[in-house]
Amino acid sequence: MLVLIVIILHLVDGIQGRQAPLTISPGLDLFGGTSPWNVSEWEAIDDRVRGGTSESTLELVQNNTVLFKGYVDTEILGGAGFASQRTRGNLMLDLSLYTHLQIQVAASDQRTYSLNLYTSPEKPSYPYSRLTYKYSFNPQGHAGDFSAPWDDFKPFWRGKEVDGPKLDASSIQGLGIMCQSFFGAQEGDFQLVVARISAVVK
Repeated sequence: MLVLIVIILHLVDGIQGRQAPLTISPGLDLFGGTSPWNVSEWEAIDDRVRGGTSESTLELVQNNTVLFKGYVDTEILGGAGFASQRTRGNLMLDLSLYTHLQIQVAASDQRTYSLNLYTSPEKPSYPYSRLTYKYSFNPQGHAGDFSAPWDDFKPFWRGKEVDGPKLDASSIQGLGIMCQSFFGAQEGDFQLVVARISAVVK
């Protein structure tokens, strides 16, 4: 009997010793999916803040997706038009355990879009000017997943790529979706249906 008890205790200790280490999920839904969209958490940041006439909206549509749509003007600001939706406030997200940001597109046009990340808090006295980390993609009219490693997000200042520090994924303060003119390369109406935006491991 004593031997049997010792064997059982040994097995229990072995099972406890083999408990899996804490791991992260292969994907974390930030917006959409398991984290339903709330469009009131987003706001338009269009070139109207600089005197332009571009505009955008973000609307909740069927199946927990959102429609990002609007118009990009290239005349008023000399070809530098843009329209975007951005999260309100400071998200304070640490995504450093993940490797990529992924956007799931449900429907699209032929436009090129950008995912924008912000690592510094917004300054109330100067709310529209801070370093932006940008990844551009073109669904070319198709649905699908588009993802980029953190190093593919390049620093931009007022629409132009600049030398700057690499993206710090441990300090994500804001996220945005943008359609811009790329200094005259595209203009007019745009529509993009987004199912979800997630942090993933690849």
